[in-house]
Amino acid sequence: MTDDIQFTMVFESNNDDGSANYRLDLNDYTTSKLVEIGVIALLKEHIEQERAKRESLYNRAKIFLRKLFIKEKPPVPAKKPRQRKSVKK
Repeated sequence: MTDDIQFTMVFESNNDDGSANYRLDLNDYTTSKLVEIGVIALLKEHIEQERAKRESLYNRAKIFLRKLFIKEKPPVPAKKPRQRKSVKK
């Protein structure tokens, strides 16, 4: 088996809409590399979905625990500015 990506594109027929049908003949190395690339892409997609799911669960748990254990403090009223007393001499 050679370690070169090799393929042959073979014309098969024309279609009524102007497109054409071709067949790809791939050597074993090319076929295995395409399968490897496809598997890697599927694994990356799966990992990303699991990360997003775990992150979502984490955020929901964090919100739940906050509501359960951390009592919301009532808002602190704004302090009125002090008025200066005028001193007469």
